[in-house]
Amino acid sequence: MDVIWGIAQNALAQACFELDVTHRKDSNKEDYADKEIIIISESDVPGIPRNPPEMFPDIINNVLKGQFLKCEIVKREGKNLHCKVSHSGVGGY
Repeated sequence: MDVIWGIAQNALAQACFELDVTHRKDSNKEDYADKEIIIISESDVPGIPRNPPEMFPDIINNVLKGQFLKCEIVKREGKNLHCKVSHSGVGGY
């Protein structure tokens, strides 16, 4: 599974936000831009609802914006990445 890390920026829609990508797993099969649009398929971040339809933009902005996150890519759909999103341990990513 491909993995990227970065800083969450503004929510763009329900369960969707922009990520400033800072790190990429060396063994990734795909290339990833410095900015990617993330659609949350699953998250274990406290404060983020488990059900994506309940992940409203204000919740994403309040909980994720400015946080260093790990995004495990489930699939790419056009310009969007469907990801499992979690907090990342700085240093060990």
